[in-house]
Amino acid sequence: MATSKKKAIRNVFFNTSFYVGLNNPSDSLHTRATKILRKLGTFDHNSFTSNFVFLEAITVISQKIGRNIAIDFYEKAIQSVREIKIDLELEERTWSIFKSIQNKDVSYVDCSILAVIEEFRIDTLVTFDKHFDKFQKDFSFQLLGLE
Repeated sequence: MATSKKKAIRNVFFNTSFYVGLNNPSDSLHTRATKILRKLGTFDHNSFTSNFVFLEAITVISQKIGRNIAIDFYEKAIQSVREIKIDLELEERTWSIFKSIQNKDVSYVDCSILAVIEEFRIDTLVTFDKHFDKFQKDFSFQLLGLE
């Protein structure tokens, strides 16, 4: 039986599904999100997300939980996470990735995450979106949240 060895966690990218689960106590993923956050607190790592993810997370949190919670989420998150702005170069890479993926469940924002992971050498993606599992090898990252 082969065992898979996890790489060290140095650079962590947080996805929308994590933020929504973390900020919504009635969400089925809330407990998992809080456990991941506690686990990551034991590692010395850099935390990242993108302006695209923030836009998506703020919108979903506002619609599902409430506008004030979305505002509070962003104001706290922006202090602890480095926000990577999707610039023209990253947008072009995002578009290239989007055109190459045939899976209709992979959004444009998901493709922007893959572009950021590639460009900034992010080693860990925190997400509950199962379709990212297919991209681990090609983009050289590990997942937290799907275990």
